[in-house]
Amino acid sequence: RSWCFVSPGHQDWSPRLASWFCLQKKVFDDITKATSDWKGLRITVKLTIQNQQVQIEAVFSASALIITALQEPPRDQKKQKNMKHSGNITFDEIVNIA
Repeated sequence: RSWCFVSPGHQDWSPRLASWFCLQKKVFDDITKATSDWKGLRITVKLTIQNQQVQIEAVFSASALIITALQEPPRDQKKQKNMKHSGNITFDEIVNIA
């Protein structure tokens, strides 16, 4: 998982990427680009590595999609606990999310 407002340069990933002969800086930059629209939300990033080629796919949870449908400004989830979300979502938007 990756927090979008934090640089994804985790120490856990570096040895694994090095063992697959991937450039860590390029992978982390690609993750940052893929998640730049989802600031402040927790999303899962799927890495597919084949022949030293890395494909990055962001997998969005239902809660992240609902929060973006509410069009709330990005918040720091580490500083604010038990956040209450308010707003209106049409039934069509809920069906599109599902």
